[in-house]
Amino acid sequence: RGAPHGRRAVVRSVHLCQPVDGVVEACAVVLDGGRVRAMALRMSGVDHRWLVTALQLG
Repeated sequence: RGAPHGRRAVVRSVHLCQPVDGVVEACAVVLDGGRVRAMALRMSGVDHRWLVTALQLG
């Protein structure tokens, strides 16, 4: 599954929101080998880095 060998997925759009300080929720539309997929993630700021605490691909 996924993009054929030698082809990469392309991010078409990204939307961000910050529900509380130190937390970012993002969703993206990704073109993957001719298919359009959705990606959603939640990141928390920990020790000056972003930690992905939830990830869903569709």
